Amino acid sequence: MKFYLGFFVITALAIFCNAFQIPSFEDVRQSWGNLVGSKKPVKKQRAKRSYQRSTGTGDESSTPTEAQTSTLPMKNGKINLRYMPTLGNGHLGATVYSDAVYLNGLFNGAGDKSHRAKIPALTMSRAKLREDNEKTAQRKFNFDSRTGVFTEKIECDFANIEHKIYVHAKYIRLLVSTIKMTKRQITGSSSSGKITFTYPQVNSTNDLSLVSKRSVDGGSLRYIMKTKEAEQDGKTNEVSIYMNDPINDLSIGFRKVEYAAVLMAVDKDGSAAYNEFKKGMLLMERGFEKEQDFLLEEHIEHWKKIWDAGRLEVEGDLIISKLVNFAQYYIYSSLPPVYAHQRPSREDVYLGMSRVGSAWGGANDPYKGHVMWDSEMYIIPSVVLFHPEHVKHMLWYRGHVSANAKVAAEADGITKGNKYPWRSGTSGKDVTPNCPDCANRLYVNGAIAFAVRTFFSATRDRDYITNLEYKGCDLMIESARYLAEKALYDPKKGRYVINEVTGPDEYHKNINNNAFTNVLASLAIHYARYFACQCEKPEAEIIPETYIQKALYMYLPFDISRRLHYQFEGFQDRPPSERVSQADTIMLGYPLNWNMSMDIYRNDLEYYETKTDQSTSALTWSFFTVGWKWIEETSKAKSFFLKSYQDFVVQPFKVWTEYGDHSNVQNEGAVNFLPGMGGFLQSIIFGFAGVRIRPEMLEFHNPIPAPDTDKIKLLGFTYLGAKMDIEITEDRVIIKVKSLGLYPLKLKRNNTEGREEELERGKTIEIDEQDKAKGFYIFSPEGTGCEHPRDYVYMPWGYSPFINSANIVRISPFYIIILVAALIMKIT
Repeated sequence: MKFYLGFFVITALAIFCNAFQIPSFEDVRQSWGNLVGSKKPVKKQRAKRSYQRSTGTGDESSTPTEAQTSTLPMKNGKINLRYMPTLGNGHLGATVYSDAVYLNGLFNGAGDKSHRAKIPALTMSRAKLREDNEKTAQRKFNFDSRTGVFTEKIECDFANIEHKIYVHAKYIRLLVSTIKMTKRQITGSSSSGKITFTYPQVNSTNDLSLVSKRSVDGGSLRYIMKTKEAEQDGKTNEVSIYMNDPINDLSIGFRKVEYAAVLMAVDKDGSAAYNEFKKGMLLMERGFEKEQDFLLEEHIEHWKKIWDAGRLEVEGDLIISKLVNFAQYYIYSSLPPVYAHQRPSREDVYLGMSRVGSAWGGANDPYKGHVMWDSEMYIIPSVVLFHPEHVKHMLWYRGHVSANAKVAAEADGITKGNKYPWRSGTSGKDVTPNCPDCANRLYVNGAIAFAVRTFFSATRDRDYITNLEYKGCDLMIESARYLAEKALYDPKKGRYVINEVTGPDEYHKNINNNAFTNVLASLAIHYARYFACQCEKPEAEIIPETYIQKALYMYLPFDISRRLHYQFEGFQDRPPSERVSQADTIMLGYPLNWNMSMDIYRNDLEYYETKTDQSTSALTWSFFTVGWKWIEETSKAKSFFLKSYQDFVVQPFKVWTEYGDHSNVQNEGAVNFLPGMGGFLQSIIFGFAGVRIRPEMLEFHNPIPAPDTDKIKLLGFTYLGAKMDIEITEDRVIIKVKSLGLYPLKLKRNNTEGREEELERGKTIEIDEQDKAKGFYIFSPEGTGCEHPRDYVYMPWGYSPFINSANIVRISPFYIIILVAALIMKIT
């Protein structure tokens, strides 16, 4: 009886589910072979630690936030500025000992000649001693990543000298240089105890014309300079520079301590520059009278406010700890100055995060200070859970230049949507030099849409979508609409295709159906409908069903037998020796969190590990790290974690380069390469800490410490306005709720009980090792009221455990048959 009843139910279900494409025996065999056979045994071993790349200098400090050295990076007998630390606050940026200062939004050059205008660094000078004093002098150089202060310490016969250089964090228009001389012994004469300085002269440059020069306030100087050529529309910009009378020499005589300072204030707004210059001078003079430095104290206090608001820390390994601290500093020092004493005017919008930060970008520098897609894909995710307000201002730039993005879409024959360029400056127009295929890098649109998705999922910031200045709703919707319009139906495939594109891999240009681009397009369309609802717009009209069908039936080059994605259509027919330049298809798993089975993700990682050029840029290995951690290949994740930084970090100041030791273009690539740093930080936050930002929840997948460390600390970790301190060790996770935002929050473990806990201010929740391994998530029971984005494409059976190719089926009918049959067998 039991047999006949079971046979009857299985037959009935099979007939009923015929429309759902029940897999053939061969499908099941192939899928089972991939699922079981793809997991190769991994030999457990500790990742071999390699020394970090050096330029002949070493970091002598044992403090996790500082670097100290006796020798600076040199090249041909001169200081190698490429590897010196950068100073900045998001409005002003400079490299230590460089002759250039760069100002947010000040560009020179029309069209593809656009670059940041070089402003003379009037305060940037080194202390010089007499030749006989120099022979016995000892110099030490210290850089503090917590404060962005560079200090040169000189110990000589007559004095101990401290020369500090920094860009002020609070008074964002100030570049400060201070000197303190402390007498060591009585010298024969004042001339024997002297240091001298040489400062740049202000004249017209290739970028700026000197308009006027005059004295102000009895000894200080004001310069007005003007850019020579506008990026568009012929409108050049003036910049005002204030500087106190520079001290060319300083002697130590009968006084025990001597102080001196040189201040430079820079801005397009002359009154703002002057006000901060006066404030800085007043603080400096009052401090010197009391043998204190009030200006420095306010700078340090402001940086403390930034770090206290949110940061990542690791414990247990000095090398990794320093890398984390310095990477965050270099990124944070280029973020929009939202906490400044006097913010830039509304007209002077923060012009985005360049991949080289705020201290590079001149005419001879790579990338010219332009904004690119890695701002959204590599930098924003590393910041958004600690400093969401800064991310909102980063996204503001894209909304600010949306008019020219609309023009670009129309020039491409698309009447709906905006098209964002590969590289952009003040205008938002494409300023990429000599790159015919760059117009086809449509994943820029997808990256922008994904950044909006990431930001809003982490914050539900209503101001971003209601405040028309940000243009948040239009940014998301119009980015997606352009991609939807580019997807065209191919009757032979029965799918929508996006042809003639270039993906992140720059070795293969103008190809069809790049998997990364097509997945980004699908995600953008799905989320745009959800976001339109959030914006209280008629979502079904703005993102019509025809667009949703494109998102659901987007073509993905996928090999059903090998169960892996091909980078683009026809990739499998290329010579086996062909390589890809950087991470591309593997980004489907992370950062896109694409809905696919883990064996497919594994196969993608294994396949493209062998296909990736080993001379790849710093954009690649961090995302491999996250992938291997996500599929629980911890040993491989550790190996790739080491690989992600060891060839790209230059000692002693932890400056990242675009290319590593294995690359022939290492000395030609960018330095202070922020996307590399952002990817490295992401490998810890989203890899080892296991964080996933979902549209309506925050997931933690088996969080563990980073390799060779004992603890990850997510301090000031912010989700939906709530702030938490989270500590992750091998055996537990501790969450301390510091404050709550507008939304109530709950935590739910993925164990069999599925117990929910309210998050309340002051509450501490401890998750033991067993529950930690199973994962947990944080969510708000107060839903958004909008239909959740579907976030999938219909694919063959077994592609995802949740989605089949023919219909919206959350669980495969094949699994339903097995489960129901088993249940009946048990009952009877």
